[in-house]
Amino acid sequence: MPVPNEVIILVPGLNTQEKNEFLEIFCSSLSEQLESFTVQENGEIKIAGHTGKRFSIYNKQELYKTLDIYEAYYMDVFASNKLSQKDEKTKFIRGGEVLIYWLISPIWLSVKESPSLFIYFIISAILFTGWYYGILAAVLIAIGQTNSFFGGAIPLEMAKKIGFFGESMKGWSFWFFISILSSFLPISSLIDICEFSAAYLGEDTEGSTIRSKTRGRVLNLLEDVLKSSNYDRATILAYSFGVAVATDTLADYHREKFFRYITLGGTLKVLSYKSNWGEREINKCLNNATITTWIDCYSNQDWVAAKTPLPKGSSSDKMIYKKVSAKSSSFLQRFLGKTHVCYFYDSSVWETIIG
Repeated sequence: MPVPNEVIILVPGLNTQEKNEFLEIFCSSLSEQLESFTVQENGEIKIAGHTGKRFSIYNKQELYKTLDIYEAYYMDVFASNKLSQKDEKTKFIRGGEVLIYWLISPIWLSVKESPSLFIYFIISAILFTGWYYGILAAVLIAIGQTNSFFGGAIPLEMAKKIGFFGESMKGWSFWFFISILSSFLPISSLIDICEFSAAYLGEDTEGSTIRSKTRGRVLNLLEDVLKSSNYDRATILAYSFGVAVATDTLADYHREKFFRYITLGGTLKVLSYKSNWGEREINKCLNNATITTWIDCYSNQDWVAAKTPLPKGSSSDKMIYKKVSAKSSSFLQRFLGKTHVCYFYDSSVWETIIG
């Protein structure tokens, strides 16, 4: 009996930076967490300029399958749009827009549907507000020192009063509070993810450009890998914000090659409170015959993500939910988002991926 060849295409979240970083994390967990199989790494594999890794999976002493794994890298699009690395004017203007965008949101309704998600949203809102408070104070102080607002002249007396108010905002208690939070919370990452998510959902030219570039990175790999006749089965595996990107890409992807879709810790529930875009894309995927099965792995201990919602009136049986438990997770771990990686340490998730 011939040994089946399978390919897995990874769509990472926004918590990785370097190309193939998520690929390394995934492959390391594959070797460590897969209990019922033995994993042997066989080096690099290349298709049309894309570099992945090849593994042999053994069931006891018998070769079970050959597995190739590739990462769809789109972090360059994210990196070029990081709000935390922009100039003070952009932080002041765009930061205010993003803060209002998320605060004025039906996401508050999640208190009934997903209390854990609601708690995390409250925490994120407090952190974002604290960050913007600091930006606002710095801008007001700069006005007092330069008698101008980003190049526009301001009367001297008014500028002094504005600058004095900015100085009063920088009370020692505020900065002590912010410094304590910054020492163990990735505030900059939170700001960048909130801004990128808002931009991705945007209906303007910028949002369309970001979505087009991001989808293009994923689509390029899909086209080159899935058109290969070397594979008996294909799996698209997306994690965190990568679930939004992959769902957006796969919704309109119709080819002869069929594949499974597996999602881990998806953010589509979060995004659905701000836009009906997510519901439309989910519905398209469920009606896409190219996708044979959609397995959605979620955890109630993962406060960063939530169970992918089924669109209202959907009669599709394609979606299969898999509940994952983050063993021995504390309130602090959930608060810090540490449980968001629980899927990579659950043997049943790996059995699902490999099985």
